[in-house]
Amino acid sequence: GFTEAVETDQEVLITKYVVNCAGVWAPEIGNMVGIDIPIKPRRGQLLVAEKTFPVGKRKIAEFGYMMAKFGDENYKRNVSTELEDLGIAFVFEPTLSDNFLIGSSRSFAGFDTRVSIEVMQGLAKRAIRFFPVMKDIHVIRAYAGLRPYVDDHMPIISKVDEISAFYIYFIKLIIIIFRFCSF
Repeated sequence: GFTEAVETDQEVLITKYVVNCAGVWAPEIGNMVGIDIPIKPRRGQLLVAEKTFPVGKRKIAEFGYMMAKFGDENYKRNVSTELEDLGIAFVFEPTLSDNFLIGSSRSFAGFDTRVSIEVMQGLAKRAIRFFPVMKDIHVIRAYAGLRPYVDDHMPIISKVDEISAFYIYFIKLIIIIFRFCSF
């Protein structure tokens, strides 16, 4: 096939190139043009703490977070079965507004973005393990989002041979997109 336009529900967009960079929804767009894209959604949940004194100045991630993110399937952390099953690893990130974020979890739940009380409790327990002072700080919000995931953890930056001028872009290092899109 050849790409010269994209038809939406509101208009037809004339284009020289189409770059599918829709994250967890990239496979749906791939289905529209008859290609399989091996990206699946992985839910992550975070807690937001109240404004408080500076608990820390920098983002901190436990080693288990990196192993969960990049996936050495043979690596086993010394954590409870509950934390392992919920995909929880400690991440702390201060914000400019004097709140901070506590995370993180990773689970395959389709497109479900609901937060789980079990995960929220697990995140709080893990945070207190690393920063005991957090036991006296209130959580004001919790949220979940979807991250694109591929089994081999490799970026997908590819021209689709079967469809002229159609590209797939999936990578977590956003700076590379500018170089890639300069065709």
